[in-house]
Amino acid sequence: MERELLYRKYYYLQSTAQMAAELGLTPRGVEGRLHRLRRRLRKELGGELDG
Repeated sequence: MERELLYRKYYYLQSTAQMAAELGLTPRGVEGRLHRLRRRLRKELGGELDG
């Protein structure tokens, strides 16, 4: 599901609400998952430090 969320958000430019409706999640749940994914990717790719 992680790859699907990233594709929907950044390739297909879907809104959080649309992703939530299609995936059976809440918009807040989608935002939380995307936040954790971005943080993990940043860490794995050697990007900025979080605090």
